[in-house]
Amino acid sequence: MAFRRLLTRTRIRLPRRLFFAALAVALFMAVGEGIIRLGGWATLPQETVFTDVYDPDYRLLPGAPNPFAQMEDFFNGSGFRGPDLTMPKPTGVVSIVCTGDSTTHGAFTDVDKTYTALLAAGLQRRGLHVEALNAGIPGTTLWQQRRLIEQRLLDYQPDLLVMYASPGFSEKLLYLRRAMEDGFVLREVQRGLAGFHGYRLLRRWLRPPRFGDVIHQYESDPAKRVDVATAFHFARRDVEIVRQKAVAQGVKILVVPLLEREAFAQARERGLHADDAAWPPLLHEVNTAMNLLDTATELGVPSLNAADAFLERSYREALFVDEVHFTPGGHALMADLLTEEICRRKWLPAPCLR
Repeated sequence: MAFRRLLTRTRIRLPRRLFFAALAVALFMAVGEGIIRLGGWATLPQETVFTDVYDPDYRLLPGAPNPFAQMEDFFNGSGFRGPDLTMPKPTGVVSIVCTGDSTTHGAFTDVDKTYTALLAAGLQRRGLHVEALNAGIPGTTLWQQRRLIEQRLLDYQPDLLVMYASPGFSEKLLYLRRAMEDGFVLREVQRGLAGFHGYRLLRRWLRPPRFGDVIHQYESDPAKRVDVATAFHFARRDVEIVRQKAVAQGVKILVVPLLEREAFAQARERGLHADDAAWPPLLHEVNTAMNLLDTATELGVPSLNAADAFLERSYREALFVDEVHFTPGGHALMADLLTEEICRRKWLPAPCLR
């Protein structure tokens, strides 16, 4: 009888002890989390601009100062550059979303001189009420932009999606992509834990940040660079996924391959022009992103070859500030080409044809 009473009391006390033990652990973790947050010890320098440097789906932080701008500039409430799109979309408004990397973002260029802003302004002058979102995120590839389109950008219900892209040729980035696709459940668990600064600090101690692996599209070591065929095998999947999802929502797509200054420099040295037979082979050899034109054609996705116009204009003015980023003149030319292509395809209302 005494043993039974002792057992009963133990059973009553055990849940209480477990409860108070769990409560103590929770309080300890909450206090620790607060201290780590206040101390800022789990925040890396890059994470004053980007969300999570361990995640290939990194984003720009809403309201953060823009380190890629020449003048004072802050990201909008959605974490993009320039004005956001009005939600829900007003009646009679044409909305355009431009995706890409730091070139689309407009590194070294004022926000109102990026091709996204100039495209909207050009269509406004043709009588359209246009809103354009600059969804360019520095360092991203076509794969990362595809994921951004799936997760966020189609929610804006755009009329047109302009994809200025490169597949990326980094072996490390391809490894991250495969690991992310094969380990979906683990990635989602890690993404959930990333909201806790205690976890972020522990992760920082145990595994140094891999932001360099994520943000570098191209491998500097030729031996570790992904070959063109492999890169475009995955690029084809990305374009096809975007096409399927966009078609389902009635969104038009325009694929524009990323341009590299070196192709135009070599063409000018040889005195080549857009109508010379030697120009297309040189362009595709040096500027491998141009293979996206073939990929888009195979999938029935409209594309724009801006390289010919850039070559001709490059004989008169500088269009690049470095290997891939445009000068204001480069942005203006891209905006003009996009405007003419959009109107030529009659994708937008009649005033566009004026």
